[in-house]
Amino acid sequence: MVHFHAVGHIATDIVRRETSEGVTASFRFCSGIPGQSRLWITAEATGHTAGRIHTHGRIDRAVLIAGQLTQRAWRDRTTQQQRRRLVVLAATVELLPAGDHPAMHNHTITHGRLTTDGDTDQLTLVTGRTGTTAGKIWLPISTWEHTRGTEHLTPGNIITIAGRLAYNKHAEQGRYHLVAQTLTTAKLTSAGS
Repeated sequence: MVHFHAVGHIATDIVRRETSEGVTASFRFCSGIPGQSRLWITAEATGHTAGRIHTHGRIDRAVLIAGQLTQRAWRDRTTQQQRRRLVVLAATVELLPAGDHPAMHNHTITHGRLTTDGDTDQLTLVTGRTGTTAGKIWLPISTWEHTRGTEHLTPGNIITIAGRLAYNKHAEQGRYHLVAQTLTTAKLTSAGS
């Protein structure tokens, strides 16, 4: 599970839908520091939170979002290619009062297993349910030069990361990645020790 917390603003109109599972509201959310790195991501709320955000939210309204990241997958109708995108399933959306709010990066915390990213040596964190691809998220990891403990990371390590979610628009297909600020490797022990 990937926990996501951020202060930002509603960047698009809010779309309300009624489904067999209840009411949902979705919108594009923007957080980060203007002129530096900004994160744009789709946020979805359900139930009472969806109704409240649809009724009282508007473009440029400051909000605090707390929830978990998930990955949505679909097949493109024109190209028939598999597509994926990250979405914040917002458990909490706090509408902030009008006025200036500090521009800050999101805070993301997750735990998972390291793997390599196919043809490159890029370390990627895989988090989600074991034994299935449903609900799994693959996030490449980048680190600050001051992040300690990265020199001994190898595929298969179980790690916990605290940092921020970022988007690299210059990557071939655009990629979300985790910028690790704190990284902890789990210590595995044998049953006999």
